[in-house]
Amino acid sequence: MAHFLVAILLRVPTGKIEIFPDEIDEGRVKMGSVQIAKTDFVRGSLIGAAPLVLGIVLLIVLAQYESGGGVENQWSTWSRIYLLVTVSNSMFVSREDRRGWFGLGLLIVASLVVAVYFLGSERVWMGLGDYSSDLGERINKGLLTVLKINAVLASGLWLMYKLIFIVKRKI
Repeated sequence: MAHFLVAILLRVPTGKIEIFPDEIDEGRVKMGSVQIAKTDFVRGSLIGAAPLVLGIVLLIVLAQYESGGGVENQWSTWSRIYLLVTVSNSMFVSREDRRGWFGLGLLIVASLVVAVYFLGSERVWMGLGDYSSDLGERINKGLLTVLKINAVLASGLWLMYKLIFIVKRKI
């Protein structure tokens, strides 16, 4: 859905939308897709990066929200945990999505070089430094929260796997 929303925002025509996963061949699954019209590499790159960027934004928002204690807030806490796990585990970017990233990266680097040349390095880096450190802290908090939740879930699944293996061996 992130691809679709960004394509609409960037005024790129969309076609067929597939929401449900589909097995392509043994071991490979297509998570869904949105057909978009041929476009320039900047808009194509932004559409391709949409799940990653929107996912990180959602993780930041969800990680910043702290609910108080009490029974009445358990529902919101479990909902937030569910959303954190769901969003974090669906931020995949396919090979097709990354197609225009090299060109976009070159454009960003070239823009920074031009900005440093005309504005001076101190003005550019100082302006970026304040903003990026605050953003970095927020992203770290969001991703660390997700890492903790996924570590607990993975440990639980591993223990279940081992228990099932032991039980099957005894039968």
